Amino acid sequence: MQHFTPETIFLVVGLFGVFACLERIPDLRNKPKWALAFFLIGLATQVSTQILQYATAVGYHNRADRADEREVAFALYALAERNVSLLKKVARNHPYVVGYALYKNGDHSESIGYFENSIKSATFVASSHYMLAQVILQDANPNLKFAKDHLNAAIAADIGYAPAYYARAIVEVKENTLPPALEDLRNAVKYGVGQCGDLQDQEEVRNVWQSISGMPEFEQIKRQCAADYSMTSP
Repeated sequence: MQHFTPETIFLVVGLFGVFACLERIPDLRNKPKWALAFFLIGLATQVSTQILQYATAVGYHNRADRADEREVAFALYALAERNVSLLKKVARNHPYVVGYALYKNGDHSESIGYFENSIKSATFVASSHYMLAQVILQDANPNLKFAKDHLNAAIAADIGYAPAYYARAIVEVKENTLPPALEDLRNAVKYGVGQCGDLQDQEEVRNVWQSISGMPEFEQIKRQCAADYSMTSP
């Protein structure tokens, strides 16, 4: 299916508006030739203006895209080098990337502000809420309600964000609310092959799901997703 950019849509709409003026040409037949000439010049000016505006908008958009690509490339280099100081400088417009690097380095407290800024800038919203939940869950005595609020927000931002369902299921098992936990686990493996892979990992099951691993519903979710993704279920 063909998708049109906003710039193209505005150009087409603008040109339709301009060419709609052609309906006035029959009214100009009995007017002096200079009136028709002025009309046509005005029409040509409007068409030129629409095309110029389109070209300017596309050019600006392309330059912005290239700048963003450069920033992502520099950010990937800094990530590969594990140079967080450089990453903070080159990924200023991608706070989620900086927050994720800080989290992976164990700087959980510092990562929070970057995830919050990512949410404020409406980028990586689901992922940022998920990571904020992970920060909370790393505490010795985590506030499960606050963690769950972030996971709810992650799912609200992206209904197919599998990691949030998986993490929320873990929280619900801790809360001993098993029916919602099992439903979230079904959604986690429905939307994410990685989450299904986790369920096939015996160490993961021992560490995370031991309290429900003997339940028929859990085993069914595990076996079914393995079949769906052509995995080998232990």
